[in-house]
Amino acid sequence: DLINEFFTLAKLEAGDTSVSVVKLNINEICRESVLGFYELLLQNEFSVEISIPEENIAVYGDSDTIQRILSNLISNAIRYGREGKYLGVTLREDKSFAYIDIVDKGKGIEKVFADHVFERLYTLEDSRNREIQGNGLGLAIAKNLAVQMGGDILLYSEPYVQTMFTVKLKNGNCSDAGRL
Repeated sequence: DLINEFFTLAKLEAGDTSVSVVKLNINEICRESVLGFYELLLQNEFSVEISIPEENIAVYGDSDTIQRILSNLISNAIRYGREGKYLGVTLREDKSFAYIDIVDKGKGIEKVFADHVFERLYTLEDSRNREIQGNGLGLAIAKNLAVQMGGDILLYSEPYVQTMFTVKLKNGNCSDAGRL
């Protein structure tokens, strides 16, 4: 798995991977992504808050790629934020972008480390813990994939209060979204 992750990241960084970008409904992708972790959340007694509007939100992106990004962020929230026993997923939009917020209330990421978490092979001390075992590739791949779709991933963290990763994607109703 680690070799596959290195290979994926190397291809992304070299520009050898193209992500097909089409207009799609992001609401259902968000629901399915959370549902994929239902058993794990239940086993770990997480409180889950989901705020996905009934009204469909269109984005420009690739369904499998967005699911991969959300899977990485949700699994990280469970793994690294488990002390807070909370997962929040919110879908919102403005005129230009749709935003998917993945929130936990665990130990968070100190500001001094926040700028580095998207770097290849960067891990915080707790990811070296045998129970957690991060490899420092997941967030680098996720961010690179988001950027390939014309979006981004942003981070806000206040330790033991809220850690929020926000996936930012071009709004499907945005007039300039087709120029990716």
